[in-house]
Amino acid sequence: MALVDGDDDGTGNPFVSRRRVMRDSGLHWIDLELLLDVCLAASLLICVVVWTILYPYAVKTGHPEKILNGVSYCQHGANVLLLQLDFLATRHLVSKDALPLIMGWPSVYAVFAWIVHGTVAKGFWPYPFLELNTPWAPLWYGGLLAAHIMALILVMLLSKVKQKKQRAVTFTDQVEV
Repeated sequence: MALVDGDDDGTGNPFVSRRRVMRDSGLHWIDLELLLDVCLAASLLICVVVWTILYPYAVKTGHPEKILNGVSYCQHGANVLLLQLDFLATRHLVSKDALPLIMGWPSVYAVFAWIVHGTVAKGFWPYPFLELNTPWAPLWYGGLLAAHIMALILVMLLSKVKQKKQRAVTFTDQVEV
């Protein structure tokens, strides 16, 4: 499914007049806009986690260079900035249809981290809270899932605010004509 400009979506919204149509890409089960929704929410969450939890932890353990490097700045700073700019500069509205994907993403990442931990990087966890040998591990993993859902809800709320502002601008433009 994809949103196509210029067609009524049935909501009566004068600003967003789009409808969903099937693409012939063969990927009928996924929509690139849903992937953008997931990336937007996950990158925002990861940025917050890195700079509010992991960076202070790295400073406390005496290894801030693990966070303060060019790759980390790009992954955890520039990435979220560019995605947010793209979100704010376009008519894209975040959909609740991304919920299954946002729930699947931390699950897939956790399995990937377990495989890397057990095979390639023996004993290394990319995030200290992913360790399984603590009694808090189930709560951390549940919290990780809940945090992703909360990030999606936050981005959906930002989307609603953006939509209201766009409606106000469109209404003002129509009145002046």
